[in-house]
Amino acid sequence: MQGNSALMGLTGLMPFILIIVIFYFILIRPQMKKEKAMEKMRSEIKKGDNVVTSGGICGTVLDFKGDKVILRIDDRATLMVLRGAISGLQDLAAPPEAQPVK
Repeated sequence: MQGNSALMGLTGLMPFILIIVIFYFILIRPQMKKEKAMEKMRSEIKKGDNVVTSGGICGTVLDFKGDKVILRIDDRATLMVLRGAISGLQDLAAPPEAQPVK
């Protein structure tokens, strides 16, 4: 009887364990991959790259000072932001495609 009740307790936990495993593979693992890709992109930024900050400011990387990046946002305007505030690279070579009007 003791072995049977232990088996029943384990099978009672199986749905919860299954939910946790599914939760990990659907939500947590993709988020970790995305964060790792963002960190890689931020570490590979070099001078002259056109970037976009999380606040929507576009600029060209002029220099680095530790974990800060100096951006040129206009001819006479520079801005110092944290490297973590950079949300992506801006591709100026490929303008967005215009949507056809119906």
